[in-house]
Parts: sequence; C-alpha cells; structure tokens
Amino acid sequence: MMKMIVVGLSGASCTGKTTIGNILQRIFTNSRVFNQDVYYWPTESKHHYKDPETGFINWELISAFDMNSLVADLTDETSFIEKTNQFNQSDEKSSSFKTQHKLFPNYWSKEELFQDPGSVHPLVTPGNFDGIKLVLVEGILVLNDPRVADLCDYQIFIELDRETCWDRRRHRTYDPEDQIGYFDAVMWLWYLKNLEDLKSAGRPIFYLDGKDTIQENTCHVLNHIFKNSHFK
Repeated sequence: MMKMIVVGLSGASCTGKTTIGNILQRIFTNSRVFNQDVYYWPTESKHHYKDPETGFINWELISAFDMNSLVADLTDETSFIEKTNQFNQSDEKSSSFKTQHKLFPNYWSKEELFQDPGSVHPLVTPGNFDGIKLVLVEGILVLNDPRVADLCDYQIFIELDRETCWDRRRHRTYDPEDQIGYFDAVMWLWYLKNLEDLKSAGRPIFYLDGKDTIQENTCHVLNHIFKNSHFK
C-alpha cells in the first residue's frame, strides 16, 4: 500500500512557497500540489471585501478564496489512499529511500540535496520515493482554515520581515497588478494579523525563516518530515 504524506505550506508573500512546492514535486514523483492562489474568487466576485479607506480589494482574507472548493479537492485527493504517519521499516516500497538515506543518516543539507545530478552518488534521483505519495497544499492562508490544517500531517509556515518582503514584492508582477500603497495599507497589516491568529490557535506548526535560501528551506522541510516519521 502506498503511504501518503500531506503537507501544508503557508507563509508570507514572496517566501518561495510555490518554488519549494515545485522542487518537492520533482523529488516525489508520486505527488500532487495544490496552490491556493488558483482558488481566488474572480476580481468581480461579490465575495471580495474592499478596504473602506483605500477601496482596495483585500486579497489577504480567507474569504477571498473559494475554500470550500479547495477543501473538497484536497479531500478527494487524500481520501482514497491509506493515510498514516507511521512508515514501517519493513515496507518493501520504502526500501529505496532507506538505502539512499543511509548515506546521510543525520540530516539533508543543500550541498547534498542539490549536488550535480552527474555526481557518483546523487542523493535524490527519480524513483527514490516511489512508495510515498506527497500531497502538498500551499498558500498564504491554507493553515488558517482548520479544515485544511486538520488534513495535514505536517504544517509549515515561512515567516518574513517587512523590509525583505517589500524588497521582493516590489520586483514581482501580479495579476491583478498591485495598486500603489497596497502593501502598506493592506497586505502587510493583514499578514501580521493572520499570523497572530495562526499562532494563537496553538497548532503544531514548524516555523521557517523566509530570509534563508530556497534550497535551505527545502532541506528544512524535508528534514522536518523525515525527523518526525518512522523512516529511520
């Protein structure tokens, strides 16, 4: 029976959530990634709330997303595979992982994980995780919905300071385009509020620093999963 891991990856804007998801999807050949941005209501939708002072649509609210559809799609994906956090060492389908993992039994480092694919002992190659199904749901507010959080075996949040977030965001293009003043008037204020709500909920969330590189945080995600699973 294929084993499944469900990972919720949330965090501030411009912390590399989507890129990390793309990397994990290459590592786990049996995988499915849900991007919360796909579930935004259309711009003209009545579900959106406009900030009374600026008139900006607030894209940082959970109500800005069609969360019922996201939950339904995520539930459909996870319902037909046996879901467990206990990965039995005797499971033959995970033997390829255990053989490879013996090379680096303590942790995954970016030097090992992202080494030249032509090297003698590449750590990650297609097929290493054939016995594992990875379901990743990522987005700025995926963990703020308790229905999504309850489906996750691992909940991970990437924090970021204001200066770094703004420096990255101002160089990105959005559709619809960011309006002048949106970052200060809406985005950053609601990031802080949503993060406070998440922390006050007391969920078992693993926090990462968004100032670390994409490679480092990908390794942190993998290490967190394997440290808390029975692969050893």
